[in-house]
Parts: sequence; C-alpha cells; structure tokens
Amino acid sequence: MLINQYLKYNILNIFEICLYFCLALKGLKMRITVLSILSLCWLQGITQNIDFGVSFGASNYSGDLTESVKTSIQQSHPCFGMYVRAEIDPVFSLRLHFMQLSVSGDDRFSTRPGIDKRNLKFDSKIQEIGLNGQFQLLSLFLERSPRLSPYLEFGISAFHFNPTTGYFGNKVVLRDLGTEGQGMLNYDPKYALYSYALNFGFGLRYFISSTYSVSMDMLARQTSTDYLDDASKNYVSYQELLENNGPVAAALGNKIKAPTGAQRANPADKDWYQSVTLGFSYHFGKKYHYFNPSLQKHQIRCPHF
Repeated sequence: MLINQYLKYNILNIFEICLYFCLALKGLKMRITVLSILSLCWLQGITQNIDFGVSFGASNYSGDLTESVKTSIQQSHPCFGMYVRAEIDPVFSLRLHFMQLSVSGDDRFSTRPGIDKRNLKFDSKIQEIGLNGQFQLLSLFLERSPRLSPYLEFGISAFHFNPTTGYFGNKVVLRDLGTEGQGMLNYDPKYALYSYALNFGFGLRYFISSTYSVSMDMLARQTSTDYLDDASKNYVSYQELLENNGPVAAALGNKIKAPTGAQRANPADKDWYQSVTLGFSYHFGKKYHYFNPSLQKHQIRCPHF
C-alpha cells in the first residue's frame, strides 16, 4: 500500500514537471501533442481500468447565425471521434478524446425581421482534443458498479476551426478576407483559428459485458472565440472593404451596403458548438463486475484521488 502511494505521488510530480515543460513549448499544435502523450502516461500510471473507444454522432453550432435550438438542430452534421477513458475511482473517471466535427450557420433559417437580408452563412470543420472529468452518479450510493450508469461530465478542450462559404461556385476562406475590416488600418488583426472551450454535458453508459460497453454523450462547448461563424462586431462600409480588402470581402462582408458602425453581430456572446454521440468501448486491464442496482440505500461516498 505504501509503495503504491509512493509511486502515485512521484508519477504526479513527474507529470507536473513535464506539464510546465509542455507549456513552455512554442506552438499550440506542439503543446497539444505533448500534453496528450503526457496525459496518457499519467493515466496509465494512476489506474489500470482503461477503456478505448470510437464515437459517431451529430454536431451543430449556436451563435449569431442561429436564433434558437430548432435552427441549430436543423443545421446538424455528422461527427466522429476516438477516446481513452481511465477510471480513477468508481465515482470519477477522466476521458481524453479527439473529435472531428462539422458546423454551419445560415441566415435563411431565421424568422427575425431583417436577418434574411443580412444573408450571412458559413460552414467549418472543427478538430478538437479535450480532457473531461466524468462523475458516475449511481456510484455515489452503490458499492459495486451498475450495469447502466448515468454520469455528468465537464472539462476543457482546444480546437481548430476555419469558417468558409461559397462564392460563385468557389469555396472561400472567410478569415483571409477580413469581412469586418480585420487587417485594415485602425481595425482588429485577423482572428486566430485556434481557440479553447469549456465543456459541459452528461452521458449514459451500458455494459454489454465485462469487456465491452456502449455510451451516449451530449456535450456542449462554450468557446472563447466569437468568430466561429466569422461574425462578431459591426459592419464596415462596402466602399472601405472594397478599397482595402478587395471585392470579395466587400461582397460577402456587407451585402446590404450598411454604413460603418452598423451592428452586424453581437460581440457580447461567444459562440457555442454541441455534439450528441454514440460510443463503443473496449475495456483493458481489470474486468468490471457490474450488477443490476436495486433501490436499497447505501451510504454516500466521495471520490478518492
């Protein structure tokens, strides 16, 4: 027991030192790659209950180009991913995942007056890596893991996005155009295509056997960017865009010939994206001994780290 605690303590110290090294690296891609490898090594060091899985589902976006849950759902697209999950404690698990998602928004779905004339639309592929904590709710009250287990999850993710749209049959990268004057004198620089998000959600896992399980996850991400849809602030006049960023930027950035300073989008609200997925997992190491839970009351227990 003492040896086990000693090993876990030193593994955590080593992981902390490596994490500082990771943060010192230049480039978000390099940081994400190294952090992913370190996370897997850390998980292997503190637990032997690990499962690997793949997931498939649908994703959508909420922001300036969607006005309701209905319009978000109408613009859902397929997504897929893979993940590794480690049970730190019967109550608490960590899941590291990579996902490829697609999102889009289109003003033609809006019922608000004047929005259809704005006529903005975009689509984007999102590559995401995230680390979520999962709390198994029934395990707070039951001594053994139930076969059917609901859980809450939260965490953080880093992602890459790149909004595009169509223009006379051609695919155009909106960020490069500077549709809100980005890159022009006295305007903001062009926005970054990498960002991070806070994750919130819930899920349900069912053990088919002690080796295989299926799960359903609903996860929402509150991003730190307002440019997932390339719309955040105010209009720049058509003539200004034409003279500084070119005819395509003017045609797509100000379709209604609004004056400079007129509201184009709401900068106060950051963009969100969501996914609903079905996952299939294979469990390594210690086999699960699940059971069908009864209504018998048990003492509430807290997770141990």
